[in-house]
Amino acid sequence: MNSQTSRSNSFELLHPVIKKWVWQQKWCSLREVQERAIPYLINPNNDLIISASTAGGKTEAAFLPIISYILDNPKSLVLYVSPLKALINDQYTRLSGICDPLEIQVIPWHGDISQGKKQGLWKDPTGIVIITPESLEALFVNKGSFIPSIFKNLKYIVIDEMHAFIGTERGKQLQSLMHRIDFVLKHKTPRIGLSATLGDMSLASDYLRPDKSSNPDIIQTGDKGKKLKVLLSAIQPTTSEQDDAIEQIGKILFDKLYDSDNLVFPNSRKKVEQLSSYLADMCEEHNLPNHFFPHHGSLSAVIREDAEAKVKSKTSHATIIATTTLELGIDIGSVKSIVQVGSPPSVASLKQRLGRSGRTVNEPSILRSFSKEPKDEDRADLSEYIAQNTLENIAMIELMIDGWVEPPNPNYMHLSTLIQQILSTLSQFGGASIASLWTILVEKGAFNYVKKDDFVEILKSLNENELIFQDGAKTVHLAPKGESVMNHYTFYTAFITEKEFKIVHNGTVIGSIPSDKPLAEGSFIIFAGRKWVITRVELENLIIVVNPAQGGKVPDFDGSGCALGGAIRQKMKEVLFSTRDIPYLDQNASRILNDARKYASESGLDKNTMISNGNTHLIVGWQGDRINNTLTMILSSMSIEALNCGCYIEIRTKQDVLMYALAQISKMPESEFKNITSNIKNFDVEKWDRLVPQNLKHKSYCDTYLDFGGTKQWLKSWL
Repeated sequence: MNSQTSRSNSFELLHPVIKKWVWQQKWCSLREVQERAIPYLINPNNDLIISASTAGGKTEAAFLPIISYILDNPKSLVLYVSPLKALINDQYTRLSGICDPLEIQVIPWHGDISQGKKQGLWKDPTGIVIITPESLEALFVNKGSFIPSIFKNLKYIVIDEMHAFIGTERGKQLQSLMHRIDFVLKHKTPRIGLSATLGDMSLASDYLRPDKSSNPDIIQTGDKGKKLKVLLSAIQPTTSEQDDAIEQIGKILFDKLYDSDNLVFPNSRKKVEQLSSYLADMCEEHNLPNHFFPHHGSLSAVIREDAEAKVKSKTSHATIIATTTLELGIDIGSVKSIVQVGSPPSVASLKQRLGRSGRTVNEPSILRSFSKEPKDEDRADLSEYIAQNTLENIAMIELMIDGWVEPPNPNYMHLSTLIQQILSTLSQFGGASIASLWTILVEKGAFNYVKKDDFVEILKSLNENELIFQDGAKTVHLAPKGESVMNHYTFYTAFITEKEFKIVHNGTVIGSIPSDKPLAEGSFIIFAGRKWVITRVELENLIIVVNPAQGGKVPDFDGSGCALGGAIRQKMKEVLFSTRDIPYLDQNASRILNDARKYASESGLDKNTMISNGNTHLIVGWQGDRINNTLTMILSSMSIEALNCGCYIEIRTKQDVLMYALAQISKMPESEFKNITSNIKNFDVEKWDRLVPQNLKHKSYCDTYLDFGGTKQWLKSWL
């Protein structure tokens, strides 16, 4: 450590033992985020958000001062909440390395941890507990009466990878649990949010303290001076008969990545397996040791951890081909480059992934990205003429460079999680009045946007479904059926694994799609390169029965299939109609973009929102999927064939019929919209939606997946 660090004011605030530890690490200086965080955290008195790049030193920024505080105040407890069991194991190793010699207990807490390790908390509720929201929920359910004594010494709550919680059911569950801790302790415990991919800091502040009873302090450091190298390659089939994109990408990766450590992110488990298998075969073909390893949730923990160890060890080179399992901050050290095959699920995901590269001083972050386009002579659809796959990839890279990430949907009501928290609170206290439930969970809790009448409706539904009952003293209790639900380990999770509907044609299963897309009989979907009309939805069996719809070839999307927001589509439009050079495109991608720009100009896309050819009309609105899905659903309810194709909507009907319908939709009252959306079959998306009253379930679904107001506003501005 140099003299500059020894003169650091923040460094001098640390406990002497921690200063000694820092010296032993041979750090030249504290990082900026650590310098700024230490004064805030050395004495806990307010909430704090620490936003810095992946591997930017956030964990140490929080725990160097926190451990210093524990050394000065031995009877202190810290709750460290993590989104993944693998991250808990990883952070346990890191923190115990500091804490064990100091006799500060660090307790990892999730379902795979033995009871023996957890006993330390009952005997001595001090130190650092690293836990998932689900395990924290289990504490409230199973040890409800002991919560005050368990957390009596609590001084900090640290939320790791906070961006992974914002806007999700788990995130709302965690918000509620943190408030319930404050309620029991009768004071606010400082909350420390750590994240690498936060956009609007006001939204992050709202998440950390939703009742806005205090304003979190914010420490935000960027990648100032950090070099970024990007290469986007467009891949086209070499033959008309065979789509050999995986083989082409595999050859490039084998040539460029074999002698270095890298992470490759395709958009599905299938592509992970295809690429891993192809690259392993390439190694065998060249009589070389295999340096390419798959990593996804269906693999055992042993296989995943072995792949992680190969990258981390640095004794030989390794490249991991992964799904989102390696998106969050499991410590595998620095990798040379990140490879994105197809556009990523979101800009936030791309930023998080790229943070794995270039973590050492003066080393650039490297991103190799691939998009798939058809052969020039095979282009048959507007999306292919404007190179929609490549445009989407460019837009996400551009937005990431601009520092933009997706904000959470503010209309997400989380009523399913509210039901879970009602049952959990009743279990914790052995019963409660309606007024107490309202105060704890809604009025001063995480669900403060829920109206009192709606809250009462939810309680009535739970009573009618025999999960709760009210005694003569007006106290609400768990009914035997509710007790049974609570006694099963699956209760602790606020979410369910995404359901998929099987697609059936002529009695044969042809594939499956996620359930969060609006499914209504008479509406249209794209699947397996064709357009289909939904003739029947069987909710109990998770089956969609379809017939082929009119129309030929459909767009071949190579993205993740996630719903995109309007900001990404607007950036795609901006890139398409711009003349500026995109410097990170390879020769083929640059040529394809220029072809797309030429086509867009010659076809008048820059001047016309709708292009018509007979009874086929393309509304090129560059809107997000919530608006596109809303418009296609309403048109389908009017017996007009409409299909969301990404940047545009394809419609088949007479032009005068279409224009009349659009004018009617732009004036449609919300009451009529409710009648139309009642035709949707898959309202039960979240875990406890089956218990949500129908009118609230309808509102929650529409606010989450559709945008009626935005659709009307856009139609009015266009028409």
